[in-house]
Amino acid sequence: MARGGMRPSKELAASLRVGPSTERRSAKLSAKQSRGYGERKIASGQKTALATLALSARASVTCQKQRVNHARVHRGESLAKHLALAFLGGPEGEEREIRWNWESWPTRCAPTTVDPRRGPGGLPGPKSTALPEVSDSTLAPAVVAAPGETPVATVTVRVPGVTPAVPPYWPTQGWRTSTPAEQGMNAERLALMMDSVRQQNLDLHSLLVIRDGAIVSETYFGSNTPETRREIYSVTKSFIATLVGVAIDKGIIAGVERPVGDFFPDRKFANWDAAKQAMTLENLLTMTTGLDWPEADATFQQLHGGRDWVKFVMDEPMRSQPGAEFNYCSGCSHVLSAIIQRQTGMNTRDFAQRELFEPLGINDAVWDTDTTGIAIGGCGLQLTPRDMAKLGYLYLNGGMWDGRQIVSTGWVKTATQKHTGTDTDLGYGYQWWIYPRWGAYAALGRYGQTIFVIPDLNLIVLTTAALEGPDPIFDLIEQYIVPAVQLS
Repeated sequence: MARGGMRPSKELAASLRVGPSTERRSAKLSAKQSRGYGERKIASGQKTALATLALSARASVTCQKQRVNHARVHRGESLAKHLALAFLGGPEGEEREIRWNWESWPTRCAPTTVDPRRGPGGLPGPKSTALPEVSDSTLAPAVVAAPGETPVATVTVRVPGVTPAVPPYWPTQGWRTSTPAEQGMNAERLALMMDSVRQQNLDLHSLLVIRDGAIVSETYFGSNTPETRREIYSVTKSFIATLVGVAIDKGIIAGVERPVGDFFPDRKFANWDAAKQAMTLENLLTMTTGLDWPEADATFQQLHGGRDWVKFVMDEPMRSQPGAEFNYCSGCSHVLSAIIQRQTGMNTRDFAQRELFEPLGINDAVWDTDTTGIAIGGCGLQLTPRDMAKLGYLYLNGGMWDGRQIVSTGWVKTATQKHTGTDTDLGYGYQWWIYPRWGAYAALGRYGQTIFVIPDLNLIVLTTAALEGPDPIFDLIEQYIVPAVQLS
């Protein structure tokens, strides 16, 4: 429940009516409940804001935190003004009305929780549709409801005469740093996290917490530094998936429905039955190929000792129909790299340099290749921690980077949604692991290499490590990092 008042509904419908014009825009708003806050990711056109709104016991709406293109608006400032900045823009002086509905607890429909200006007991008559109007400087748009009806809040705003948003920040030339408090995080909680790391003797190489595009916590362990470049193992897969998306956006690859065999018309693979012929690019992306691939060190040793890695993977027999089951397959990610190279006419590494690394300011990447020169798709990429984090920031911004759409917003959305279940609590997208608890997604590599993205909190957690698995990282995120946001 929001502090001191009602809980926002899980699904909200919002409509924005523009004053003298007839323009109408609508968006469905989804509120995620998390430790007492209703967090709504609200989109209008290409602008996105994260608003945390809490309804107080006096039925006033207060601005707890709201971001307008990463510029924080602190509690106590004009909600109406910043709703205008976030969602509307437009000429100075133009009036627009914002209305939204939410479910309320039945006990909150009592007269004491609505605007006392609204007649006897504070409630309008059963047929009343009148809604109070509130000026730009007011923090308390009234909430009204006839008996049995859903409460409605309304606020009329006069658009301030300023630019609608602060320009986004892009860490192309380097990340900015900030105190946790400046980015709405609790420094004490993050300090407790570091105490826990030391107490558990976790074998971390680096741990970065990034919020609103600023590094709020950055620690390197042992001899590691910000310039230390390390193998990121299977985090490579998320870079490969991004390059597939870029190739599809550019029309170089027709789409994810295309059969894998179509990309290799000159090749012959063993066990070429109807099931294998039906395998698509999307099956490679989602690890649902149906191949009887054993993900084990012994397999990797055979793969690395072979002359033709693509044939080694594609010769595997089928154990199920494509799409029927999840079977983690690093070899399948290498086939994706081979497809990128075939379709672009460039080495995957060179394609990445032109389309991804150079725009993001990643200048120190090293990418191992197989025996035929194909960049290894399942692992093999070496980056610094700060450069790794740029992929998370790219996805956090819908594929946009400094005015250029690197990969389409549609691809980002599709790649980071659950396409299949796994043998863990996580789902799987297009070479991204899906963490449902906070609507998060992660690039996970062996030994604890992690890019963990929580869009609703505008948060990225980055680790390089030598751990047995990702669970200690997840524990740090759950016990310390997310609460550090919620306690601020």
